Amino acid sequence: MPLIRRATSADIATLTALRLALLRETGKIVDEQQERRLRELTDSYLLRALPREEFLAWVAEVDEQRTIAATGGLVFLHRPPSSENEAGLEGYVLNMYTLPAWRGQGLARAILRQIVTYARQQTPARRLWLRATAAGRSLYASEGFVPTTREMELLW
Repeated sequence: MPLIRRATSADIATLTALRLALLRETGKIVDEQQERRLRELTDSYLLRALPREEFLAWVAEVDEQRTIAATGGLVFLHRPPSSENEAGLEGYVLNMYTLPAWRGQGLARAILRQIVTYARQQTPARRLWLRATAAGRSLYASEGFVPTTREMELLW
């Protein structure tokens, strides 16, 4: 039975490695130089954000060696209140990733449920959202997430 727990600063190297694996798998890393730079930036971000709880992460430990085989993260955004979200707080779920050898065993679902439970019970947030890969869509839909077409973005 896997152990799902909140990540700590001791997990930063693993969180970074899993994030880079996700970015490689989704084609967001194109070469070794870019990967080295993203490793440095991600480590720096996590060293600052994890202890301050600006970024929250959960991990799944799967064996006697406490191998971390999956992770998921959560950040909160503060917006002006609205009729749908009077608190103005919403959560963005990100970095959901499971090592290929451990997929299909419910680790991502268990982590996602912990994230949703945390947001519902520990915060006034009224909305969680995420960007789903094709492989993750069925999981998120089965947990109540619905696709929307509200977003547009500008990149530079």
